[in-house]
Amino acid sequence: MSVLTLFHRIFFLLISLLLVKCASFGGGVLYRTTEKIEVKTIGYINLYQDSILNGYFINTGKIFRNTIESTFKEYGLDSIRFVNAKIDYNNPDTNIIRSICKKYKLDGLILSNLHFTQTNHTMYYVIPLGQEWNTQVFLKLFSKGGTLLIKAGHDTKRGNSYAKFPTPDMTVRDGTRGASKQVCKSMGLKKKPQP
Repeated sequence: MSVLTLFHRIFFLLISLLLVKCASFGGGVLYRTTEKIEVKTIGYINLYQDSILNGYFINTGKIFRNTIESTFKEYGLDSIRFVNAKIDYNNPDTNIIRSICKKYKLDGLILSNLHFTQTNHTMYYVIPLGQEWNTQVFLKLFSKGGTLLIKAGHDTKRGNSYAKFPTPDMTVRDGTRGASKQVCKSMGLKKKPQP
């Protein structure tokens, strides 16, 4: 092997590694059960700590609800409904999940968590350029028996590119959509063709 060929191989390897490091990995499936997922009707509850989030940005809950429903419908799951209940996202009570699913005849229930992250942009670490809000959205899908089926998330700071500083409304929408898409794909749902 000539020195030039070796140089080319090393060069392309370094460029490939650089491109992989620069790629944005904003979301994905953090857990998926090995069992077959058969969920036809899904319920979802308010965002964890919804009242606090709406205190920061008033439309957070409304945007979340509209986006999660539209994304699941886009993937062919028309029977998704809001359930007015409170369950701790970090320590969910499976008895409450089972009773909600039984009461509303649901095959599964989604618990959600959203965090706002703030980034201040400066030039040369001195001159302020602006402030940006991003979101991290996490969804957990539980079966009607209370078993965790899927946990997925999306981080708009790492998974979305914006030409201008995004508004909080944009990041709530994009974060919810990204996490919802991950859940849909993990369930084996396919995006409906556009008419």
